Amino acid sequence: MRKYILFLMTIQKIHPLAALILVALAVAQLQAMDQNQKVLHVLNRLTFGPRPGDLERVKAMGLKAYITKQLNPDKLDDRVCEKELERYPILGESINSLLMEYPQPGINLLRPDLRDKRLSPMEEGNAYTRLYGMATTLSEAKLTRAVLSERQLFEVMADFWFNHFNVDFDKDLVQWFLIPYERDVIRAHALGKFKDLLVAVAKSPAMLIYLDNNDNHADPNYKPVARAEMGGTGSTMMMEPPPGKGARINENYARELLELHTMGVDGGYTQHDVVETARVFTGWAVAGTHPDSAPQTVEFRFKLWHHDSNPKVILGQTFDQGGVAEGEAVLAMLAGRPETAHFIAKKLCQRFVADDPPAALVDSVARKFLESDGDIKETMRAIFSSPEFFDPEYYRAKVKTPLEFVASALRAVGAHPDNWTRANETLDSMGQPLYRCEPPTGYAQTAGAWVSSTALLGRTNFSAGLFNEEAPGFSLAPFEKGVSIGGQKVALENAFALLLNNEVSEATRQTLSREEPTLDTKKIVALVMASPDFQRR
Repeated sequence: MRKYILFLMTIQKIHPLAALILVALAVAQLQAMDQNQKVLHVLNRLTFGPRPGDLERVKAMGLKAYITKQLNPDKLDDRVCEKELERYPILGESINSLLMEYPQPGINLLRPDLRDKRLSPMEEGNAYTRLYGMATTLSEAKLTRAVLSERQLFEVMADFWFNHFNVDFDKDLVQWFLIPYERDVIRAHALGKFKDLLVAVAKSPAMLIYLDNNDNHADPNYKPVARAEMGGTGSTMMMEPPPGKGARINENYARELLELHTMGVDGGYTQHDVVETARVFTGWAVAGTHPDSAPQTVEFRFKLWHHDSNPKVILGQTFDQGGVAEGEAVLAMLAGRPETAHFIAKKLCQRFVADDPPAALVDSVARKFLESDGDIKETMRAIFSSPEFFDPEYYRAKVKTPLEFVASALRAVGAHPDNWTRANETLDSMGQPLYRCEPPTGYAQTAGAWVSSTALLGRTNFSAGLFNEEAPGFSLAPFEKGVSIGGQKVALENAFALLLNNEVSEATRQTLSREEPTLDTKKIVALVMASPDFQRR
C-alpha cells in the first residue's frame, strides 16, 4: 500500500491524489450514458452509493419508477434500518427529557438542585462525557440511516437541509436541542414546502440559540406604537418586563436568514434590510433558558415586551402586523422571492448535478420552485427529469464528501455495522465531524474543500482498516468471499467490477496491476476503494 501511495505521489509534483481526481473530473464523456451508466448515475446521486445488486434491481424496476419511489419515502419498507435505530432510544426524546437525563453542572435548567452542587473533578468529567456522548449517538444514527435505509433520497435530503440550516452541537445549549431539531424540524419537512421548513427552523430553540436570536431585544428606549400585539401560528406570547438597560438588537440570525437560508449573499439585500429584519425578530426567544428561572418547558416563546412593534421596511415592503405574525409574514415573503428560488435551486443542482451547474438548469429548477410554492419534492423532480441531469459531462463529476465516501464504501461492500467507532474517527480526521460544523455555512459540497493529499490519505487508511482483522466493526464476509475466489489477479478484476462497474481509469488499472502480485486480496480491494475512481460519484 505504501508503494501505491508513493507511486501516486510521483505522478504530479503537487498533491498527486488530488491531481488525479481533478484531471478525471475534467475529462468529459464523449458518448451519451448507456442504461447501466444512467442507473449508476441515479444511484450515485440520489443515494449514498449503490449496494451489491442495486444496479440489477433498479434496472428491473425502471428508473422512473425508482425515482418516484424515492420521492415518496413513506411508502418504502424501512424496517431493517428502523430495527437498528432501536439501539438509540434517545432519538425520540424531548428537550425537557434530555435536560433531565443529561444535566450539565452549574447551568441545568430543570434541576435547580444541581445548579449549585459542587462536583469532584471525576464527577464533572463523567457528566461531560455523558453529555458529549449525545453527539456520538447522533453520528451513529446518521451513519446507520445513510448506510442501511431504503429511503435513501430522504436521507440525502435530510443531510442537505441540516447542512443548509446548520447548527453546531458545541454552541451553548444546542447540545440538548439538536436531537429534536433534526427530528421535528429538518426531517419533518425535508421533502415538504420550503416555507414551512423555514418557519420551523426560525422557531427552533436550536437555531434561536445558535444564531443568538434569543438575545435579540428591542432597544429599551424605543417608543412602541399604540396598538394590540398579535400572535402567530402555533405561538405562545410571553408577558415579561421590558428588556434591561443593556438590551440591544442582535443581527446574527437576520443576517444569516438573508445570506445563507434564503436569498444568498448576492441576493440584492442591504444592511438596512438586515437591521429591519432583526427588528422583526426581536422577542423571538426560548422560554426556560435562564438559569435562575423556575423549571418550565423549554420551547419557542414570543416575548411581547422584548419586541419592537414599530413598522419595518424590508426589500421595499412594509411590515407592521406586530408579534409573531410579523415574523411569519417576513419568512413567507422571503420564501417566495425569486432570489431565494435561484439560491436554493443552485445549491440543489450543485448537490445533485455538478459543482458548477449549468445556468439554464438552475433557472429551470428555480421556476419550478416558484410555480410549486416552494414544493421541495416537485423541485427535486424537476432536476431528475431534466436533460442536464443525464448529461454525460456530469457522469462521475462530483467528488464525494467524507460522509459520502464512508457511507458509499460501507454500502458498496454490503457492510453491516457492529459499531461505528472507525467511521466516526475517519470523518473527524477528514474534517467532517458530524453535527460539529462551527460556522453557519455548513460543510462545503464542492470538490475544492475535500481534495487534498492529507484528506485522501485518510480515505486510504479507512479503506485499509475495513479489511483489517485486528480492527473489527463491520461484517464483510459475503463480500470478501465473492472477491477472493481465484487468486490475486481475479480478485483485482472482481474488485473493479463490484466497486467500479469496470469503469476504471488507465492510471488506476496500470498502477494496481503492477502492485497486484505483491498484495493479498484484502489490500487489493482496499486500494481499489481508495482509488481516485471510487472517490467520484
